[in-house]
Amino acid sequence: MRAARRFPRCPAAIAAALMLCSGAAALAQDATGGRPPLVQPDSAAARVVRMVYKGEFAYVRIEAAEAQASPGLHPVAVAPELLRGSLAALRVGKAADEPLFSDAELAEIVPPLTRALAELQPNQDLAFAVAGRHGGWTPLAARVVTTGRMFRSAAGLQLIVGLAQRSFESQYRATGYLIPFEPGRRAEVVDRTAAITGMPPGAGAARPDWVTLTLAPAPAAATAPGPAAATAAPAAPAAAAAVTPAAAAVPAAPATAPAAAAAPAAARSRDSAFYEEQEARLRGLKRLRDGGLITEEEFQQKRKQVLDQL
Repeated sequence: MRAARRFPRCPAAIAAALMLCSGAAALAQDATGGRPPLVQPDSAAARVVRMVYKGEFAYVRIEAAEAQASPGLHPVAVAPELLRGSLAALRVGKAADEPLFSDAELAEIVPPLTRALAELQPNQDLAFAVAGRHGGWTPLAARVVTTGRMFRSAAGLQLIVGLAQRSFESQYRATGYLIPFEPGRRAEVVDRTAAITGMPPGAGAARPDWVTLTLAPAPAAATAPGPAAATAAPAAPAAAAAVTPAAAAVPAAPATAPAAAAAPAAARSRDSAFYEEQEARLRGLKRLRDGGLITEEEFQQKRKQVLDQL
């Protein structure tokens, strides 16, 4: 009889317990009471020229370049699939085996990155942040944020990582405070634990946070038939074409040639690569104009900037 009297009250007790649990979960997820999050601006916020993309925990923006920075070779026309392939090749972590970006992060960030690169002026940089889940229990993992700065120099497309998979979500959900999503800086390292691999070192070769993104396979060096050809280095696997170091674009001199003869050949190769790059930039600008992504006035302005560098 005692059990029978308690039974009707069980559904109500269960419902009350569920309401308490759901309320606790809501408090755990949002301690701000619906108030806007407390966001501390990052150090480059005052230099923002235009926000190209803004997500919940992501952005792509165009900024005025840092003080004393050399003018960039901008704008940059790059196919989204090439940019995605280069970013997907980046690794981080003590064993250098963790992809820096997840597939979901790349899907969110690559399209606005491509658009922003095509709009950059010589005195501007691109900055970005993107958040995602990493690790074995990905659906349950708290999100982490990765930030960076991109610009084009004579050596190639440079990427300086600011925060590398920095934890932020647990603190944000508990306190309402959102850490500044600090992009990379040319002047100094932002996150000294960030060691990025998978690409050649960038202009800051001694820095582990700075790499050069190679966006196209290097041209194959011509070799004459005969015994000398047997000594040539083997070709890189096709799967690695998108991450071939830019230095490999310079054909190596034959082993029997004098060292002095290699310098003029390397100089001619660099000159050829430079003009091919400018041709690609002009063609990219024309494609953007023809596709209605930039106006005729913008096309002529950016075309003049490219031609002024010749």
